[in-house]
Amino acid sequence: MGDRWLIVKKAGAEVGVIELRANSAPKLASGSGEAAEELRGLLAKHGGPDGIPLKMHLPPPNGRGRGALGARVITYDDPLYLHALKEKLEPTFDAGEIPRLRAPAAPASLKRIQVSRSGSKVGTVDLTGSAPKVTLATTASDGDFLKSHVEAIQKTDPLRVLYVEDKGGARKLITLEAKPGAADYAHVFAMSLVGQYDYSPDRGYALSYE
Repeated sequence: MGDRWLIVKKAGAEVGVIELRANSAPKLASGSGEAAEELRGLLAKHGGPDGIPLKMHLPPPNGRGRGALGARVITYDDPLYLHALKEKLEPTFDAGEIPRLRAPAAPASLKRIQVSRSGSKVGTVDLTGSAPKVTLATTASDGDFLKSHVEAIQKTDPLRVLYVEDKGGARKLITLEAKPGAADYAHVFAMSLVGQYDYSPDRGYALSYE
């Protein structure tokens, strides 16, 4: 299954990050305050080695079709463990898996991002001014999505991006943060498009940097 991480929020505010390592109990890797203590208590209650009961349709005795609704105990090494844990954290918390980076990382220094999809130019994001500026090259929905994503990113201050990177056969959690106007803001902005909004080759995107 590999190492995975959940970002946990409450009322839209980040509470902490839960680390899920193979054959290990879930661990609150970061987080402080009252909500984090509440989350830590839920992990202590539900994250033990006995596993988490998950309601699901069990295999029928004859092996055909879908069986009756029941519960199966999900342990740390089960691919469904992340889903079972999320179910136990809700509705008190919102939890989502931190995405794996599926595109090359942006360079440390850049001024503009050229965005294409399936060989057609979508637009340019200019990061040289006081605020990111989008110039669209299409009237298709890809352009609307790019514009809305850029607008959403620039509303976050400071801009914080979390993603999982595969390096040397191991997974590593990467956390980037920058305020508008900072020297590294353009890089973090680009990584938000790549990591948070999945502008990756798997979805037909190609990003070039100036």
